[in-house]
Order: sequence, then C-alpha cells, then structure tokens
Amino acid sequence: MLVVDSKLTSGVPPTDVQERERIHCHRVAETPAIAPADRPRLFRWRPIVGYTRRVTQRRVEPLPAADFEFLAAALPEGEAVARVDGSASALTTATAVDDAIRRARTEGQAFTDKQLAGLGVLWGKAVSQASGWTWARIVDQDADHICLVAQDHAHACLPLAFIAEQVESAEESRALLVFEMISKGPLPEANLEELLFVG
Repeated sequence: MLVVDSKLTSGVPPTDVQERERIHCHRVAETPAIAPADRPRLFRWRPIVGYTRRVTQRRVEPLPAADFEFLAAALPEGEAVARVDGSASALTTATAVDDAIRRARTEGQAFTDKQLAGLGVLWGKAVSQASGWTWARIVDQDADHICLVAQDHAHACLPLAFIAEQVESAEESRALLVFEMISKGPLPEANLEELLFVG
C-alpha cells in the first residue's frame, strides 16, 4: 500500500492508490460533459501569446503511483532551495520559488537536477493549493509529462518543465506572475475539446 505525502496537497492523504487518483487526478468520468473514462479525452491546444503553446493532440490520464512517489521525494529538495517549509501559504511558497530563481541568477548558482525538480514540484504544490488544480499525466505518443490540470480540464500547466525553463531562460522569472494568473485569473477561455496550456 502506497502512503502519499500529504505535503503535496492541502487535504488528508488518501489510503490507497484508487482513492488518491479520485481526489487528486479528477477522473475523467467524474467530469461533466466529457468522454467516459474508458475513452481518453483528446485535446487540441491553441496558442495564447505569452502564456500557451500550440501542440498536437494529447490526452490526460491519472498520475501513476510511481510519479506521486517522485513528487514526494523531490519536494524537500525544493523547500531547501527556496528556504521555505511545508507550513507556508501558497503565495509565500510561490514567492519563495521565484526569489530562489532570481537569487540563483544573481549569485551565479547552478541547480542540480534534484534541486531543479524540487523547485518545480514546490511551485506546482503552491499552484495546486491556490487553484484546486490536480496532478495528472499528459501522454503524447510515446512520451508522458507530469502536469497540473484544472478541475474542468480546460487548462493545464507543466510545473517541472515551466520552472526549468524559468531557471534556464535569460529573461526575468515569470514564476510568480504565472502563479497569480492561475490562482486569481482570469484565464483565457477554452473552447470545446481544447486544453489551454498556461505557463
């Protein structure tokens, strides 16, 4: 039986994988007016300048147990780098991640892969707490990606990839800006059968 780290969410950790998926992955079957669970929903993503990217059709699935274990293991690395603990508010956590990215640039610090993943998980945790978005998996042909998905499956983001991009980019970090965009809105409206990628 897998024990889920409760620090990844704001609720009580479920007792088994099925219950965890129901709470945190928002099963397709529980979402009104979309495809049944035995037929994965396909999405066409459309671009919004500065915040989304156009990609081909992909599908959203519940996050596997192994990925939840990865998130739980990476979280302490992110907290150490951002100098924040699990009791901090979502806004404080997102601000700490943004500050850590800016501080690393100023000091010429290079993150290890574990630290980088930890920052992505920590930022994703803050987004999830502030918005109610849940961890899931986006499958694109032979590749899959850990993501956060809105409860209505209209919007999504890739926390680990987004934070890695902010660290590697020469431009100013948008970690706090995108957090506030997701948590406070408004987000661009998604058309039927479209998933807008924010970040």
